[in-house]
This record gives sequence, C-alpha cells and structure tokens, in this order.
Amino acid sequence: MTTEKLVNKALFGKTELATQKVELGKLDDIEKAKSNSLAKIKNHFNKRDVWGSESNKVLGLVGDIERKGIELKKEANLLDKELVNIYTEISNLKKQADSLGLELPQSLNLLDGVSISAYGNKFADTNIIVDEFKSKLK
Repeated sequence: MTTEKLVNKALFGKTELATQKVELGKLDDIEKAKSNSLAKIKNHFNKRDVWGSESNKVLGLVGDIERKGIELKKEANLLDKELVNIYTEISNLKKQADSLGLELPQSLNLLDGVSISAYGNKFADTNIIVDEFKSKLK
C-alpha cells in the first residue's frame, strides 16, 4: 500500500471511531436531559394537583361564605322590618297616649338601652359589609 492509502485508512478509521464516540456522548446527554425533564415534569404535575386541591377547598369556602352572607342580608332585612313594625306600633301608641294626656316611658323606644332606630343603621351595615366582601372576591 502506498503511504497515502495508509494515511487515509488510518485517518478514516480514527474519524469513524471519534464520530461514534461523539454520537454515544450525545445519546448519553439526551438521556440525562430526558431524565431531568421527567423529574421536573412529575414535580410540576404534583404541585399542580396540590394547587388544584387547595383551590377547590378555597372555592368551597368562598361559596359557603357567600351563602352565609346572603343569609345574613336576608336576616338583617327581616329583623329591620320587625323593628320598623315595632317602632310603628310605638308611634301609634304614643299618639293614642298623647290624645289621652298620658305619657309613655322613654324606655319604650329603647332596645337593650339603644334606640330602636339605631338598630336599623346596624342592619344597613350588615348589608354593606357583605356587599364589600363580595366585591373583594371579584
């Protein structure tokens, strides 16, 4: 064989081995990258599942709170109407007492030491508090 052929044969053989080493190295790198990605993907899905579970709990609590808020508003409105009826009865009774020259006790306008009309404002506060909370959820 000529020197040129020997050199080409030697170079060709080495080049082929080097190429095979590079390709095997790339395969190892790809497998490591896949393994790392898979671990990150599994971790991501686990975190997503936990988040979803926690979110569902929060949504359930929010739903319960919204229902309770609606019930509080209904109750406040009913109680306010009751107090309006009582106040109306007191006013009518005062008119009758005045026409007869009688004086009714001042405590008649009080409920637990607070004027009956003041409670109406407190019921309005219940509606405002519930509505403000609802607006914060949006």
